[in-house]
Amino acid sequence: LTIHSGPAIAGIVGTRIPRCAFFGETVQFVEAIDSSGPPGCLYISETAFGQLTPHFIQQHGARVVDQGMCKVRGCGQIRMRFLVPNLEPDPICHDLVRSLGSPL
Repeated sequence: LTIHSGPAIAGIVGTRIPRCAFFGETVQFVEAIDSSGPPGCLYISETAFGQLTPHFIQQHGARVVDQGMCKVRGCGQIRMRFLVPNLEPDPICHDLVRSLGSPL
């Protein structure tokens, strides 16, 4: 799962079974990050991270772990961070956090 902030367009597509769809660079960016990282982690983009306050993160019992610069398909090098809740994390995400030297 990825949290990102940016421009997007939403619309209803289909006539037989209408459904809501989102389009734009923001959506493509999120899809690229989702397909690049391990499952079970909640990634947050630099843009979305800049809009969160430390108080908000602490209040909701989460930590932000900086994964550094990573190559993401179609986006080049970007800074990757992910949110780690105080709950028991997914084992894959837990191992990734430990390998980055950040205790849970």
